[in-house]
Amino acid sequence: MGQTVAVEGAHDLSMMSLIMNADPVVQAVIAMLVVASVLCWGLIIEKFVRLMGLRRQVSSLEGAARAGSLDAVSDGSYTSAILNAAETERRDGDQPGQALSDVRARIERAMRGAMRGELKRIESGLPFLEIGRASCRERV
Repeated sequence: MGQTVAVEGAHDLSMMSLIMNADPVVQAVIAMLVVASVLCWGLIIEKFVRLMGLRRQVSSLEGAARAGSLDAVSDGSYTSAILNAAETERRDGDQPGQALSDVRARIERAMRGAMRGELKRIESGLPFLEIGRASCRERV
């Protein structure tokens, strides 16, 4: 009774051996999922870094606006676009006898338009992530 029985048909159930022994179709699907995952994480990290920079630019713009010195904030592209739109509208749209509230409304419209344009540029690639999130939400 003291004999050890060796199991001849033992299978290695590690992740790598399962992938290597799978059909080519399964391997192709796994490869596509890995590529899609890498692309998604690349977009997520890129957007996170971009939004952190944008948050710094917006807080410096708000601080400078409170202090009244907007000349020092024109270093970032987001804040530069907004300030340039405001300055261009102030300079080009100046009409004698116009009420201060009208001037303020015109400049605000120009700044909002520049902000929308910059946000569209910043949000590139997000629809790709939204499609994935929506398809995951439908399954749950």
